[in-house]
Amino acid sequence: MKARLLFFVIGLFFLVGVHHYLTENQEAEQKEAKIEMNSFNSATSIE
Repeated sequence: MKARLLFFVIGLFFLVGVHHYLTENQEAEQKEAKIEMNSFNSATSIE
């Protein structure tokens, strides 16, 4: 019973980790795009 529970917990962590990794990559790309837009806007507003 303990082995099954341990296996379940490890599998759950693995799934959460993969899901978090995938969503984090998408969010990071969106954040980078926003940062580039913000730096572009601030650069043009300084001039």
